[in-house]
Amino acid sequence: FVNAFAANDPESTRRIWERIAAKYTPEDGYKRIAIVNCRADRPQRSSEIAVAAAEWSETHHFVVIGSGTILFLREALKRGIPPERITVEEGATSREVIESILELSGKRAAIVGMANIKGGGNELARYFGNRAETLEPL
Repeated sequence: FVNAFAANDPESTRRIWERIAAKYTPEDGYKRIAIVNCRADRPQRSSEIAVAAAEWSETHHFVVIGSGTILFLREALKRGIPPERITVEEGATSREVIESILELSGKRAAIVGMANIKGGGNELARYFGNRAETLEPL
């Protein structure tokens, strides 16, 4: 798990994502999962992250949480991210979000939290940070 919730601009988030994508590859058995924490009071950020994410190295799945998730969803679909690679968990409890992520993860996954620390990001970062296995320093 990589806590990039505080890296809330698209360029910083892209750099983190690409670094993780280079280290944790599908060839090595990793799924790459992005947790996008949206905030209704930050609509531009949600849209910008979606536009940027469409250009990143392969993301196996996006789990979209928080409020105002429709903004991310609309841009992501418009930019060609397949709908089957997006799970919207707006209104879900942290426990429900965690279960969804674990179901998507399989045996090995690189999970990156991004976009906003407030509104659920902190709790997920704490949960996964306390349980993640770090194979080597990033």
